Amino acid sequence: MIWGTDRPVTFALLMGAIAAATSYLLVCADWILGWRIPAPKLASGFDLSAFAGVPWSVQATLVALVYPLVLSFIALTLQRKAHSTVSLRVYILDSAVVPAGASSIGLLIALGVEYFITPYKTDELMVSLMAPLLAASGIWLLFNVLLTGFFLGRTLRFVQEEDQKHAFSRVAVDVALHAELVSAVKKHVYLNAPQSAWGLPAFNVEGTHPQVLTFQLRKGRTQVKRTLRGGVVLHDVHLRLLRLVVKSWSRRAVRKAQATPQWKKPTLIFRAQIGAGALGEVVLCTVDEGPALNRLERFLVRTSFIYGPAASLSLSTKKMLDELVGGVEAATEQHRFGAAHEELKEVFRLHKTLLLAGVSHVQAIGRNAATIGRSPSSWGNSSFNQEWLEPYREGAQIAVNCLEDDERLFRTLSNITAGIASQVGSRPEQLLIDAQLVSTNLAYQLSAWWTRKADASLTPGATSFSGVLPTKEHKVYERAIVGFIGGWGQFRVRLDVAESNGDAEAWYCHTGRAIAYAAHIDNTVRLLFAAVSRGDETASVWLVDCFLKWWGNREFELVCPQLLEDFRLRDVSLHLAQMDWASAQQDMWDGAESITLDFAVAALNLAIRKYWESVRLYVILVLIQTAGAVPSAQSRELRLASALIQGSPLHAGGSVKVWRLDSVDDVLRAALGTLYGVNTPLVRIDAIAESLDRGAGDIVVPGWLYRWSGSANHFESLKRPLEILLVALAGARGSGVRQSKQLIENWWRDLNKLQEVKSYCNNLREHLGSQDFDSAEAAVQAVQVHLNKSFPIPSGRSTVAEAFGTLQRVATHERHISLKALQLDLAKIHKMARSLGSSAFVVAKYSPPVREVLYASLPSAPHHQYQFDDHREHYLRGLDSNHDRGLVPLLGAELRRISLSMGFEALVRELGLTPVSAPAEDASDDISSDDKRAFIAAVASQCSALAATGETPVIVAGNSPSGQLLSAHEWGPEEWRCHPPSGVAIVPSHLDDGLHTLSRVNGVAAYSLETPDEGCFVVPGRLLRSLTVSGTSPESALSIEWRELNEEQLRFTLTWRASFIGGRQRGM
Repeated sequence: MIWGTDRPVTFALLMGAIAAATSYLLVCADWILGWRIPAPKLASGFDLSAFAGVPWSVQATLVALVYPLVLSFIALTLQRKAHSTVSLRVYILDSAVVPAGASSIGLLIALGVEYFITPYKTDELMVSLMAPLLAASGIWLLFNVLLTGFFLGRTLRFVQEEDQKHAFSRVAVDVALHAELVSAVKKHVYLNAPQSAWGLPAFNVEGTHPQVLTFQLRKGRTQVKRTLRGGVVLHDVHLRLLRLVVKSWSRRAVRKAQATPQWKKPTLIFRAQIGAGALGEVVLCTVDEGPALNRLERFLVRTSFIYGPAASLSLSTKKMLDELVGGVEAATEQHRFGAAHEELKEVFRLHKTLLLAGVSHVQAIGRNAATIGRSPSSWGNSSFNQEWLEPYREGAQIAVNCLEDDERLFRTLSNITAGIASQVGSRPEQLLIDAQLVSTNLAYQLSAWWTRKADASLTPGATSFSGVLPTKEHKVYERAIVGFIGGWGQFRVRLDVAESNGDAEAWYCHTGRAIAYAAHIDNTVRLLFAAVSRGDETASVWLVDCFLKWWGNREFELVCPQLLEDFRLRDVSLHLAQMDWASAQQDMWDGAESITLDFAVAALNLAIRKYWESVRLYVILVLIQTAGAVPSAQSRELRLASALIQGSPLHAGGSVKVWRLDSVDDVLRAALGTLYGVNTPLVRIDAIAESLDRGAGDIVVPGWLYRWSGSANHFESLKRPLEILLVALAGARGSGVRQSKQLIENWWRDLNKLQEVKSYCNNLREHLGSQDFDSAEAAVQAVQVHLNKSFPIPSGRSTVAEAFGTLQRVATHERHISLKALQLDLAKIHKMARSLGSSAFVVAKYSPPVREVLYASLPSAPHHQYQFDDHREHYLRGLDSNHDRGLVPLLGAELRRISLSMGFEALVRELGLTPVSAPAEDASDDISSDDKRAFIAAVASQCSALAATGETPVIVAGNSPSGQLLSAHEWGPEEWRCHPPSGVAIVPSHLDDGLHTLSRVNGVAAYSLETPDEGCFVVPGRLLRSLTVSGTSPESALSIEWRELNEEQLRFTLTWRASFIGGRQRGM
């Protein structure tokens, strides 16, 4: 029926054809059924015109009355809605009125033809055609009666509100979503066709290899175009035909690029996009810097793109959601809040249906088609799920605007996020993360409402706000906040874990839950910071209470029984959620007991707990930081921070389960673990700080400060609030740092980390003893007041400084004994030497004039030496060597430079080569134009003389005035350049001349190379063509020696032989 709705004429012809075929089987083809309907015996007075006119009049009445009247009735019924366009289309698609009506009109036309040809009948014709026409007309009429009955039945059901909702969902899933997914998948397949279907390399802006694009990145020359009439859409593309075009064109492009060295990257671009409308002249294919398409290729391209008319009754899932939200808005404007509430619940029901309809077993799309991007070739490509969430933005604004009249809309929206999480599974986790946008946007709208009310309540001339609205607005706002916290706190991820799917599948589901919960923690902190920054007392208190009870309310869901002391999980973190099952088992395995799924899930739950505790410390430090240098005794920030430190709930209900942070050792252990732990969550925590918008944002009330200003509060930058907290806690439970010492001792194998901890503790210890910290004593005292502590601040500073000193000594000691205990690994040193040889002496690293590297014994060649120092820790046995520091490429380049410069110097000395006379410089370090021309003429003359002997000359010059004069930029007809002498042409170098080519002088390449006294030499090219290195391969070219400079560093001495001997031997 849906197919017939888009093609009514074709459907009517199909019904007629089916009726004719059935009539043929029943009346004419007795050899098929064994019997047939006999022809009727007509009376002599039979009036065929009157007989044919009866069914024609019945069918005409049916077409003229039933369909128009029913459609008019439905249109009038839908007029009560503010937005009914989508609903009317849903009715048309669901009731099949278009194909039913088209079939009825088709039969009406057929009967009309029969009626009007009756005057031309003969008796013989009546006898032969009466039975087939009766059978065909009767069968077609039967089909139309059935279609009309189906149409009327669906209409009767559509006028019932509950069935209308079912029809809406049915069309949304079966028609709109299906069409959108097919279109999106086609776009993805077409966009990735060059790599996935045609086997081409990924797009790269460098190089000269031919490229094929299926999106418009460049313009190029038009190769294929079509002129289209009417509004048509690109429905499909034949990729196999285009593959023939791509393969043929690529071969010709490669041949042309090889024949023309300066040929740029040839690119074949298919510009047409699937789903895009077209009218008039449309460019299908262009070519940029490549050969043109031939006739066959152009024909194949034109044939490959299939255009067709756009669907006349096209629907989109987002428009359907938008119309429902429009009904919410219309109902609230009429103060029909009950109807608006029901309409909003219908929005969620349809959204939920779409999410469940997108469930898939394909892991590449996260097991839900809703994660597919709608338009992969456009900027800011959004998924279906993200577009389905957009209508809630308008719904949030509506709910907040009518908050004082009715709170049901707000409460319903507050539970949307939790509702989605309870319906969809833990994978794909992106659905759960995106669903949280509904609540965060609702909180943003509520904060704007609070700001307007707060500004309206200020008395003229007031400069500050207490943070609490007047009584009437406060009651409304607090009820809204409580409702919001209730919905936000009920965010629970449903696990769809079947035992038959295996451990790997179960682990995949559990990691999705962990990622979603981590995002929920992050968003809770963002909402909290937003409330505190705008001075909202009510929201701040409730959000701190919600965050404080986050783990306690989920401890029975995220069970991790006594795993904190298990040495296998000493370094567990959220990084575990990014691993697959095999990697997670390997990461936690201790070499003895195998890792079970239950143990791994408990470890993952512990990772969530540790992340929440790290974020808790971060929130405490940010609150202390924002309290100011001299906070008041009633500081909201410090009051909230003290609740987080002590684990004190701010409202009744829920459960609080926190790790202790009431001593110096507790805080230091948590801070050091967050900063320097293995796979620390520091990057994720800093991302929270980066995501906080510190700009002006949307101005709701001019002059109001909505957010904190200044740079982002990264965890590592919060040293001052950490010091304040530590000094305030000094003496609370002793000044020992046993746990922190154990943490540092566990890092004995990571020497870099120990050095960082040492520096960090030293910096904080020095700052605590400086005068700069004196200004923080007021903040320390205020924190102590809120914590109900009273310790002398000077003694507290001394205690904390001593703790830092102890940890500094522990880090130093652990690093010292590790360096002493661990022996040098000779294999690492020799591996580094082989890597240096490969980097320095592989021919691919060289550019002309050196074109090959030979390996031979060079007993008479001089030794070259190079020394460098490196940290000893990189070469110790049992520690991970860090050779990817970029040291090897840098040293390899230096060894190549030395080999070339020293080799050329030996060549000059041995052969007695003399440089071209350099031009003289005046007192202003400038060279006259005449001297420049004389110099370049001398170079050209020596090149000609050497070429006359049969040699191929090359020019080499150092980084000197002579070398600068060999640059093509120095010469030209412009006034700011020097005019070359007659008979001398200086042109830019070719692409194949090499990276160090300066120019070409009369066709002779000039190269930049370190030369004796930075002079300019003209030499036979064969002398520099081959660099001979002592050894049998690049790996064996270097010999290495080392000695210990001190406990920290080694001094390496590299020795090798290299000479330009190959060219001289060939010339002899």
